[in-house]
Amino acid sequence: MLIFGSQVDAAFMLGLMIYSVSSYFYAGDHNGKLELYAKHQAELSRRIMCKEESEMAALVGKPGQHEADSTEETVDLEDAPPAPSKKK
Repeated sequence: MLIFGSQVDAAFMLGLMIYSVSSYFYAGDHNGKLELYAKHQAELSRRIMCKEESEMAALVGKPGQHEADSTEETVDLEDAPPAPSKKK
């Protein structure tokens, strides 16, 4: 067999074929995996956004929580009695 004007022997062709088949078995159907990822990319992005939003809500607090806190009783410190002094 002639490739690029040089003769290629059968051992090289057999080695190339074994390499090709073993690479396919090792890596699998790479194009199929890329198509599957592209198919589910929107779902993955949505899940990541939901997880980040829930983590942020846990750090900041639940929406509406600050309005509930404003109904609690507050104490004006100017009207409070003075703290007892510790004299020895």
